[in-house]
Amino acid sequence: MPVPALSLAAVSPVPISQATGGLEVWVLRLADVSRRDLDTTDLDQDECRRAARLVRNSDRHSFLAGHVLLRELLSRRAGCPPREIVYGRERCPVCGGPNGRPVVTAPASGAHFSISRSGGLVMVALASVPVGVDVEALPSGDAAAEVSALLHENERRQVLSAAADERSGVFARLWTRREAYLKGLGTGIAHGLDSEVGHGLDAEVGHGLDAEVGHGLDAGVGHGMDAGVGHGLDAEVAPGMDAGGVAGGQAGGPGWTIQELPIASGYAAAVAVASPQATGAVAVASPQATGAVAVTSAQATRAVA
Repeated sequence: MPVPALSLAAVSPVPISQATGGLEVWVLRLADVSRRDLDTTDLDQDECRRAARLVRNSDRHSFLAGHVLLRELLSRRAGCPPREIVYGRERCPVCGGPNGRPVVTAPASGAHFSISRSGGLVMVALASVPVGVDVEALPSGDAAAEVSALLHENERRQVLSAAADERSGVFARLWTRREAYLKGLGTGIAHGLDSEVGHGLDAEVGHGLDAEVGHGLDAGVGHGMDAGVGHGLDAEVAPGMDAGGVAGGQAGGPGWTIQELPIASGYAAAVAVASPQATGAVAVASPQATGAVAVTSAQATRAVA
């Protein structure tokens, strides 16, 4: 798998044990991307407008670098220059508006993508099937406690039963799995989550091409989170499962596998991949479970540290 030309030092592939659905995941380390030298000439007008609307310089840099990387990765799959990638939107399956999952409309390559930004990292996932990815810097203990009150009772129980020094990590692992799954489906927190995963949820997180919620979990409820947070987050990503469990058999929609991605200390990440064959099952796997996206601690540290 060739490394994109953005920066050999900044971009690392996440090792994948089983590339289901043509899955590949890349991590971009923003500290190694010079703002002065970043070439954004391949971005389209919409991407430039959206970047210009961001208030913080760090957010603009993260957005621009992430979209440069995304275009480079997609262009390699499509066999075309990055500037020829054209984005569009699916209809939102919940509200019917033009704010559904972002897609590539030209050239026809069959590639699906997802992008996430947090805490100086950008993560991009590509696959030949619907995919969602999320990376989050671990939140503060206060933020984790505040947002966990909105989660499903089984998820809240996992967070609250964790040792105090592990609570933010447990919460972030649950949150990233939720985010990755919702991004892959194309549903959104803003539309509410009033059913268990696998029971008819099919739309997307957010309305921007990044398909992400806010500026990281440490932003807190209402401060960087999607405006819809708190409107029905009482849905469980993996009913009854702990962070390392594997669940299956939920009805509705194509089969999905939600996989945790080990990453450097201070972060949590997960990817959700649709099964090429619709099985009706939703599996949640830790990297130690069979079929998970597996990265050793040493590999994860080299990828982003």
